[in-house]
Amino acid sequence: MGYRVAIAFNSVWLLSVVTGLNIGHTTTAPECNQGLDLSVIRSLQDEISNLKSEYSLTLNHLSLTMSHVVELRNELAFLQTDLQKEKELRLSVEKKVSDLQRRLYFSAGIMTDVNKVWATGEKIVFPYLISNVGNGYDVSTGIFTAPFDGVYLFTCFLASHTDEIKADLVVNGLPKVGIPAIATRGSFGRFGAAGNALPIALVTGDRVWIQHVSGSVIWSHSGAPYTTFSGHLIA
Repeated sequence: MGYRVAIAFNSVWLLSVVTGLNIGHTTTAPECNQGLDLSVIRSLQDEISNLKSEYSLTLNHLSLTMSHVVELRNELAFLQTDLQKEKELRLSVEKKVSDLQRRLYFSAGIMTDVNKVWATGEKIVFPYLISNVGNGYDVSTGIFTAPFDGVYLFTCFLASHTDEIKADLVVNGLPKVGIPAIATRGSFGRFGAAGNALPIALVTGDRVWIQHVSGSVIWSHSGAPYTTFSGHLIA
């Protein structure tokens, strides 16, 4: 292209020379020798015309290329928007799956009266399983084991119809709150009930149970238990 540009500039100069020529003047042989060869001028004019055509084609090609670039940019913007929507949907699904996996609650009770001599620090087992989503509570031992970190809420209700039954809600061997069900005499005999609740942060593997403190009789009911131990994940 460099030589063509040079030719173009030379052609412009030559055209100016040609324009300055007196066409009606009859030149002599010496003047022809000193002047420009018209065939060369026509050749240069043709070259300029070709350059103009190539320039026009280049502009058209550039215009088409720019249009294609705009289309690609629009397509990229669409793909980025679609990708963002897919990402948001994936995060939403993952959150729902995580929430479902972290659903955890249990409730267990005692269906028949218990009257016995309790060992010191004996665990009170609640063998009747009402619910156990997440399988954190073991009905054979009466122990709840946290399957993952979180804040839990535990409740325990005790009932007695003879004297009293007292227990503690214990976390990893440490008593946290007490449940004193002290029976008092009424029109139909001696009855008493008590309950307590404990919100607490646990880590995976922490254990929670109800531990006997004093008394001998736990009162319950075969249709719906009066004495229960429950818990669920709250955060």
